[in-house]
Amino acid sequence: MKYFVDSEFIFEIGNGGLPNIDIISLALVAQDGRELYLISDGFGPPDDPEYRSWIEKNVIPVLHSPEGEEHNLYYWAHEMSEFIGDDIPEWWGDYAAFDYVI
Repeated sequence: MKYFVDSEFIFEIGNGGLPNIDIISLALVAQDGRELYLISDGFGPPDDPEYRSWIEKNVIPVLHSPEGEEHNLYYWAHEMSEFIGDDIPEWWGDYAAFDYVI
């Protein structure tokens, strides 16, 4: 089955020139119409409250999440596993290079 994927993330070059990809949200839509929306509870540097505040003010409100709740990545893994089940997914996305990395 086809699964359409989209994510919101923060990409920056960190110390030593190493890339840092910080996931904010993930959306999965199955070909059969089922939808899964997840928001991370761990984005942004913990020592920079302005950073997280900006994301919460400008990004989170426009995300489509029925619950509007933030969860850790272990919860994400469980929910994605339940969503996909035993299916062998065929991933689709628009400019999805980072979606696959995440």
